[in-house]
Amino acid sequence: MLRLTGAERALKRSGDSMISTIRRKLAARKINASGNLSRSLQSIVGGRGGSLFLRIDAADYWATGGGSGSPPGTKAKASLLERWLDSKGLPYSAKRIEAKIFSLGSSRHRKGETNVFEEVYLGEIGANESLAKNLTPALRDDIVKDINTNIEKLFRQR
Repeated sequence: MLRLTGAERALKRSGDSMISTIRRKLAARKINASGNLSRSLQSIVGGRGGSLFLRIDAADYWATGGGSGSPPGTKAKASLLERWLDSKGLPYSAKRIEAKIFSLGSSRHRKGETNVFEEVYLGEIGANESLAKNLTPALRDDIVKDINTNIEKLFRQR
C-alpha cells in the first residue's frame, strides 16, 4: 500500500497557511471578539478509501453566525448567536438576529462581504496553484519511495 507521508505533510502545510491567512483576515475585519474563533481553527489531514483530504475546522458558531457572510436562508442557531453576542457585550436579541439572517442574510453578506473561509479557500486553492506545486514533488517522492521499498522486498525474497 502506497504511503503518502510527503503528500500529507504538503496538505498540512497548505492547511496551516490557510489558517494563518484566515486569522489575519478575521483580525483585519474585527470579527474575532474573544479570540475563541481564531484559537479554534485547525487543519486536519486524513485519508479514506485510498485518498487524502484536508479539512479546516473552526468553532461551531462560525458557519451560522452573523460574522460569516451568511446568505439568506442560513439557519443560524440562537444559542450560538447568544454566545457570540455575550462575547462582544452586545445587548441584542439572538432570536431577532436569527430571523434576520434567515430572511435577509447576515449584515456582512448584505454589505457584499464574502465569507472569510470561502475567500481564503478560493484564493489559495481555487485560484492559486500553490497546493498543486506543493503536492507534486511530495507525491513523486512518495511514489518513488514506495517503488524502492517494494523492489527491495522483492530482491530480499530471492
